[in-house]
Amino acid sequence: MTAKPVEAKVPVGLAPALTELGVSVAAVLARAGLPSSLFDGAGARLPIDSYFALWGAITAVGGDPSIGLRLVQMIRADHTEPLLLAAFSARDLASAAAAVESYKRMLSPEDVTLTSDAGELCLSYAWPASVGEPPQVLVDIELAFLVEIARRARREIGLAPRRVVVRARALDPRAQHAAFFRCPIVPGAAANALYWDADDARVPFQTYNPGLLAALQPYLAAHTPAATSSTISQVRAVIAQQLRGRRPTVHSVSKDLAMSTRTLQRLLGEHGTSFRALLDEVRNQHAHGYLRATAFSDPEIAYLLGFDEPTSFYRAFRAWNGLSPSEFRRKAHPH
Repeated sequence: MTAKPVEAKVPVGLAPALTELGVSVAAVLARAGLPSSLFDGAGARLPIDSYFALWGAITAVGGDPSIGLRLVQMIRADHTEPLLLAAFSARDLASAAAAVESYKRMLSPEDVTLTSDAGELCLSYAWPASVGEPPQVLVDIELAFLVEIARRARREIGLAPRRVVVRARALDPRAQHAAFFRCPIVPGAAANALYWDADDARVPFQTYNPGLLAALQPYLAAHTPAATSSTISQVRAVIAQQLRGRRPTVHSVSKDLAMSTRTLQRLLGEHGTSFRALLDEVRNQHAHGYLRATAFSDPEIAYLLGFDEPTSFYRAFRAWNGLSPSEFRRKAHPH
């Protein structure tokens, strides 16, 4: 298994969001002891202690104990993060939670665990014990993220978890946790976690974020292989739709096509292909699109293509193309 990352990625769009809230980015970086050039390029990564210092400085300079909740509500479609794409494209809240768990497992030092028991879905968050407690602003953002995504995707402003639990013994009474989460908030817990009603978590999302897809993926449609028949075209289209932070299966695709798994496999065989062949084909073409058109790291691309770990993506890409993802990117951008 690939080792967990030891650095955390600074969210794309954080600097303009802070500016919009009237928080001096220069003052934040100075207080955190970070270089003034940190936000010059997308995708900066920081050691965990520096990452915590960044968020602590945001709270101190902003002077607002609710700043994490406000930042989450400012998520914008043109802030093209892989996790946003996967979460907004999920079938339902349970699938979006699974996308968060998968992303954190592959791309973050943080451990996120999704469990289901007694009619509840629980998403718990934990940083390595060796790094100490994260700033509360970061905890707020982690817990509020899925709530905000679900509210937008279901178009339910009042959607709320059953309860939220936090490790902090007490929360700042000036903060707006109750107003944002709209559910009981329990301090002094063993972990920071969200609890959802399991049935509610499977209510379909009304839509993924079309603005996000327009900003991020115009090349995917162009790079999805052309169809040789209407059946193959439909299968490719469903694979492409599902291929955002999870691995499509013959069962999940056949379900979306309203046919049995056996029927789908038989139809593909009649067209001289297989589900695995089509999955590999669409994955490869989308990998080309990401490598050409985005600054996503190879592990982020592996996540979006539904691989369990980056090394599996590296092996598959080389098998498909005869060169590594980094070599392909260099050829696509020679200058």
